[in-house]
Amino acid sequence: MQNIDQNEEKKKDEIAEESVMEQTETNKAEECCCDCENQEEKADLQGKIEQLQCENAELNDKLLRLMAEYDNYRKRSQKEKVMAYSEAYADALLLVLPIVDNVDRAAEFATDDSEMSKGVKMLATQCKEMLTKAGIEEIKAKDEQFDPNLHNAIAHSQDENAPANTITKVFLKGYKKDDKVIRHSLVEVTN
Repeated sequence: MQNIDQNEEKKKDEIAEESVMEQTETNKAEECCCDCENQEEKADLQGKIEQLQCENAELNDKLLRLMAEYDNYRKRSQKEKVMAYSEAYADALLLVLPIVDNVDRAAEFATDDSEMSKGVKMLATQCKEMLTKAGIEEIKAKDEQFDPNLHNAIAHSQDENAPANTITKVFLKGYKKDDKVIRHSLVEVTN
């Protein structure tokens, strides 16, 4: 009986070992399948990550370009606004300057001490003060070198005593505000 019991135990042990081996093989096969599935999933996830990183880089690039474009637009709009104001200012002054010129001409002929002459001289002084307060300055021309950026030559003269390209006569005063010429001086230049 002991033999039978031992045989039965051996068979049970063998069956148990076979069962354990089968279980181990099944586990290995499942692990292998899981590894395969995990590797496929990892590859899929890695591909998705790379795709999302590319999309993120593209969107960041678009955002930076859009921000730069907006900044350029804002600066350009500001410059246009300043230029429009400057142009409108110059246009308004061009309407006033002929009046100032006429007052200056009248003041040149007001040589007596009459009340009329005093009034014209006061008016000429007020016009000069108004231009100064507005930041408008007269372009110096008489006895200066001719500068086509500031002067407009409408006549030439021959004078051996004066250096070439020197302004000898001013027909109409020129004015500028800061560096912007509002009206060029009309002048006579020596050759």
